[in-house]
Amino acid sequence: MTDTTQEPVHSSNQTGDISRSYWSDVWRQFRSHKGAMAGAIVFFGIIFATLLGPWFYNVDATFIDIRSR
Repeated sequence: MTDTTQEPVHSSNQTGDISRSYWSDVWRQFRSHKGAMAGAIVFFGIIFATLLGPWFYNVDATFIDIRSR
């Protein structure tokens, strides 16, 4: 019982576990879910189209041409 050990004592930062934040864990789980990623792509595609659409489709929304009916 009086012998000393030759192994170094591990410090608290060498536990072997990788520390992840809550949001990085949420993002990792979200990326692994195929349905969620497909929904996110569709959602951001719609947002992208609504933001860029007026630059490509230049028609006055208040103009009504009655004779073209």
